[in-house]
Amino acid sequence: EDISIAREELMKSKDSLKALVDGLEGNQVIAEAKDLVDLVEANIDRYYVSEIEKMISKLENAYQKVYNSVQLNVTGDNRFDITAASYTLPFELNNSVSNFTGFQCNVYLPEGFSIAKNEDGDYDVQLNRERVASTHTIATEKQDDGSYFIVCYSSKNSNIKGENGVLFNINIEADENIGVGDYSVECRNILFSTGDGVEFNTQESSYVFRMLRFFDTN
Repeated sequence: EDISIAREELMKSKDSLKALVDGLEGNQVIAEAKDLVDLVEANIDRYYVSEIEKMISKLENAYQKVYNSVQLNVTGDNRFDITAASYTLPFELNNSVSNFTGFQCNVYLPEGFSIAKNEDGDYDVQLNRERVASTHTIATEKQDDGSYFIVCYSSKNSNIKGENGVLFNINIEADENIGVGDYSVECRNILFSTGDGVEFNTQESSYVFRMLRFFDTN
């Protein structure tokens, strides 16, 4: 009975990891996770209880490693001159998956800040063309909760390029009454997808920047 219960737990852990990596391609992190799934599936009836406990731990660690290997974070300088007209927030993608073709997320800016608009009247959110194909398009729409919904896709299901670096930039502007201090940006509901419709939810991220009054020292 104990071995049957242990094998059921092992199956659950194996199925969770398999569901996470199924349909994904990528670097060694993804390959090792898939190899572990295959190993468990081939030997599940041969493991003793003590071996099952070790394998469950390996599966759980592999799950976290894959989940943590895809991160979208705001990076760059976190100090801005309060007198500037606008400020750039770079969003960097670090990922172990090579066949993502698009993504979506909600960006929450602090009160008193908004995404600037370009000369065409669209929100000034720009893709880093070194990481995407010419067929990738990005669009931004403000939501009822005050967040900005950003979605990127490729008309030809081209893959996002590389494993790290800036994916897109947001230009923001501040109200006239914004004062010196610290302000927080949050990125939530982050979802990446492949051309075959496989979806990957990743962890939320936040970023604190400081508004300062830079003095001319000349």
